[in-house]
Amino acid sequence: QIEEQVLLNELNKIRRNKFFDKAKKEENRIEVENVLESVLNPAKPLKVEENAEPQEKEIIRLLLTHGHKTINVESEDEDGRGIEIAVSIAEYITHDLMQDQIQFDNAIYQRIFQAFVSGIETSTIPTEHFFIQHADAEISQLAVNLLSAPYNLHKWDQHNILVETEEHKLKVACMNSIFALKSKRIEKMLNENQQKLNHATTEDEILQLQTFHAQLLNAKKQFNNILGRVIIK
Repeated sequence: QIEEQVLLNELNKIRRNKFFDKAKKEENRIEVENVLESVLNPAKPLKVEENAEPQEKEIIRLLLTHGHKTINVESEDEDGRGIEIAVSIAEYITHDLMQDQIQFDNAIYQRIFQAFVSGIETSTIPTEHFFIQHADAEISQLAVNLLSAPYNLHKWDQHNILVETEEHKLKVACMNSIFALKSKRIEKMLNENQQKLNHATTEDEILQLQTFHAQLLNAKKQFNNILGRVIIK
């Protein structure tokens, strides 16, 4: 019985990895549009609010409030046939952000995020009580503040996003929060790249920076498009 459970756990792990690998490939296949002209002839200097505090807080709030819950996602079995598997909210969010090597600017948020990563690695997702009673006073205080604040998954209805079940609401909340943080990160990279463009001297350097700028602009556009029309299957 124990051996069967071990094999089943390993099978589920393989299927979850297939889901994440497939999701990343689909994200990388987003069509790249030609936006070089807007980079070569910028009308105004790029002005960006780089502070990602609201986006980072939303991710941590989701992890603390719903991290242990599961959602069903599409994956493949050993024969390549489509199946649905259960993935925890914590695993869904942490895996996505770690694939893009995204870290939090807020050090306390980063420590909480890392606690979830460590928990997932040992198949033990930390609970609310783990953080409320945490030895780190900053973590425990933040957990109390975020968990005591009202949180309403129905708010996505305000964005014309039709969701019916709690699971659908969680999927929408996760996707929006992840893409919102990534979009903010891209804004920061755009600003940094624009500064480099302003001080570039050689043609090769300018062309390289312009190409990268175009890629960032396209990525930001795609993320914003997704934020504007989230589709849940």
